[in-house]
Parts: sequence; structure tokens; C-alpha cells
Amino acid sequence: MINVEEIKIKILNFLENNGPSLPIHISREIELSQVFTSAILSELVSAQKIKMSKLKIGSSPLYLLHKQEENLEKFAEENFKGIEKTAYLKLKKEKIIDDLEQEPALRVALRSIKDFAIPIKFNERIVWKYAFIDNEEAKNLLTKTTEKKSIKENTQTKEEDNKKNNEIKEKITIKKEENKLDIFDEKEKRKKPKVKINPEEFLLEVKTFLNEKEIRFIQEMETTKKEIIAKVQINSDLGKINFLLVAKNKKRPSLSDLSKAKKEANFERMPCLFIARGEPVSTAQDFLEENKNLLKTDTF
Repeated sequence: MINVEEIKIKILNFLENNGPSLPIHISREIELSQVFTSAILSELVSAQKIKMSKLKIGSSPLYLLHKQEENLEKFAEENFKGIEKTAYLKLKKEKIIDDLEQEPALRVALRSIKDFAIPIKFNERIVWKYAFIDNEEAKNLLTKTTEKKSIKENTQTKEEDNKKNNEIKEKITIKKEENKLDIFDEKEKRKKPKVKINPEEFLLEVKTFLNEKEIRFIQEMETTKKEIIAKVQINSDLGKINFLLVAKNKKRPSLSDLSKAKKEANFERMPCLFIARGEPVSTAQDFLEENKNLLKTDTF
């Protein structure tokens, strides 16, 4: 009769000595079929004794002990292809990458190389940290990057201001010579154009938030620059439960926003997950308390 506990110990010892390994190599070591080996490996993962990589060698993941994650580097360059390899090499070199400064394809790739890219929030922005640098190094790099950007922006602003001032002086001089004085509204000249909100950017931001919360995105129903409606799945003590997601691109959602979201969820016959950029207005607290079993709220 097979002693499963002894086999588990053999697997742990094998991984201790060999590092991240494919199921077929583990199967050979313990002299069992791959089907039976996969079942035992799944038990060890569920018990958090070992980890399973997101990186695939062909179609198979690697199994490894906790604290062996950095050993995955030796498999990365050879097995990542295309844009995922580009994202991996860029992150490994730069250590820290600002999500919004990347091309869309690279941003998607960063979200797929989960063994190596860790998302963190910095100054209300998503920043990707290389998995194998500590938080102190990441903090120092972010501080230096912010300081450099600040100096660059200040320099550019001064240059632009000087250029505008010189242009204004030149125009005034010409007007004086022609005895035609015009009044220049400097405030209007310095007014910055409003930044347009891209619905795709908003959807990507919401999906990243859901991923961090381990909430599964099931179906996109409606996406605009102000609101996203979708179906999501949340793990709870009662099992997996489907929610209607209503995401508002708004800092202070109103009672009307919450009431409308609940009605839409009722129509779909499911509870509602309502998220926004800030907490709802204070006048909505009684409504939230009355509907706490059917309406969950969060901020991103």
C-alpha cells in the first residue's frame, strides 16, 4: 500500500535538493504515475507546503518550495516569448516600472508574468516591482525616480515660462512700436488642457484592482469613461458567489449612485459590488447599513 505521507516527504526533499522542478521529474523520483504525482502535488500546494509557478515550461508549471522563487530566473529568458520576454527583461533591468508610462501591450504582459512582477501602489499610481528586490530597495528607487521627474518637470516648466515671457515681451514691444497695445491674459495662456479619460484605461485600472483583491472578472457588460458594469466572482465562506460589479470613476459617489447600482443588481438577481475612487457621501450611510447584505462597497 502506498504511504502518501512518505511520498510527500520524498517530494519535499527532492525540491529541497533540486529547486523548482517539473512534475515529470518529480514523478520519476518518487516512481509513481504523473496522474498520481499531480494529485499529491496539488495537495501540497493547497496545504501551502510548496508553490506552483505561473511560468510554464511547455504546458507544465514548475513546483518549488517557498523561498526558492528566485531560482525561477534561470527558466525565464528561455521560456518567455515575444512581449512577455521584453517585459521581463525590462523589469529585471530597471527593477521598478511605472505602469502608465508603458505601451498597452507591455502593460498587459507585466500582468501575466506574475512570478516576477509585483504590483504596488505609489502616489495613487500602479508601479511594478521586480519580485526579487526587497521593499527598502524599491522604496529608494521610487524616491530617486520621483525626485528626478520632479527636477525635470520643474526645469521644463521654467523653460516654458521663460519662453512664454519672452514671447509676451516681444509681442508687447511690437505692439508699442505700432501704437497698438493688446492686453495678454497670462492666466489663460498658462491654462492646461483637461486630460481626457480613456474608458480602456479605466477598465484596466479596475481589472488590476480586482486582481489584487483576488476577485475574478467574469463578463464585461458596459464600459464608459465614467462607469463600468460587469459580472465578477468572489470567494467567500459560503463558496464562490457572483456579484454585479458597478465601478464609478468618481471620488464621492452619491446616494443616487448606490441606489441605482442596487436596482441594476436586483434586476440581474445577484448582490452588488460597488467600487469608486473614494468613500460614498455621508448621507448614504443609512442606505448602506440597510442593504449591507446585498451591497458591498470598496475604494480603489
